[in-house]
Amino acid sequence: MNRTRLLPILAAVVLVPAAFLVLTAQKPADRTGVATTTTAKAYTGKSVDGNFQAALDDAIQQAEAAISKTGADMRFEWTMGAVKGTRGGIAGTREVTVEIKLP
Repeated sequence: MNRTRLLPILAAVVLVPAAFLVLTAQKPADRTGVATTTTAKAYTGKSVDGNFQAALDDAIQQAEAAISKTGADMRFEWTMGAVKGTRGGIAGTREVTVEIKLP
């Protein structure tokens, strides 16, 4: 095979995968120009009578209050972080703590 015909083929074999690796190594925010935060903000709600829904509502209301300071009619997504509880003892504790995270 002629060397002048082989050189462009070898260059393509090397350069195409290298370009692919460079483009896919960038974060999506780098390609779109949109800034992202990597730290999730957590909000914790508590219910002393063991009501899970009340604890969740408390955490969501805290997040809503913080978000509403940034603008009107704000919409946000949240994920469940942790659920903890304490029950029993002489005092009859029935505490539930719920943590939610905003991405």
